[in-house]
Amino acid sequence: MLGLIFGILLILFGVCLIRDVGSVATRLYTFFADFMNPGRVTVGTF
Repeated sequence: MLGLIFGILLILFGVCLIRDVGSVATRLYTFFADFMNPGRVTVGTF
């Protein structure tokens, strides 16, 4: 049962990722870049 739930969540996540891969990728990239570099985290990042 848990595996089925995780599978559905993974598929939904993949569909959402494919649908708006550009904006999500840039947002994730900026988030992780600021996360790894805490000196320049700003409110404008989010």
